Amino acid sequence: MSAQNTQNTQIGHLEGAMTLYHTNGIIKYRGHLQGGVPHGLGKLYRENGDFHFVGEFKDGKPHGQGKYYYSNGDTYEGIIINGKRNGYGRYFSNNWIYQAIFIDNRIDKVGQIYRDNILYYAGEIRNDKPHGFGTKYNTNNTVKYRGMFFDGKFQITFEGVAYDDDDMIMF
Repeated sequence: MSAQNTQNTQIGHLEGAMTLYHTNGIIKYRGHLQGGVPHGLGKLYRENGDFHFVGEFKDGKPHGQGKYYYSNGDTYEGIIINGKRNGYGRYFSNNWIYQAIFIDNRIDKVGQIYRDNILYYAGEIRNDKPHGFGTKYNTNNTVKYRGMFFDGKFQITFEGVAYDDDDMIMF
């Protein structure tokens, strides 16, 4: 990896605004370095030149506010701690949007799930699936299920209510 300093270089350490390159000559990182590692605002690139991460870095890892670009086309924008999705963020995958609190790269609190920009589910989520109390919606934004979910599936209990497409209670 080669480096080009756009400000100054301290002996033994790369500091300041820098551009680092993959061995194939494509930019690897452009942004601030401290102690020779990304620290502050920067952009991380894949070997093919595509973005991998844009945002804040701390001690060489994405940390703070930023946006991940995954090789499958998915994106995540929100809070990152030590390189992982941690805190409030939005994950975009095909026609799905997950807007929630993330813990160690997973949704493990409450949030909303959208499909084709229409609210699909709102409530408690564990391991990226509806789990706990929540509401699942029809495509016309009416309630389909409200109650307890377990591992992504609605649980028929005395606490839950299911609605048909005409907003009539099914049970």
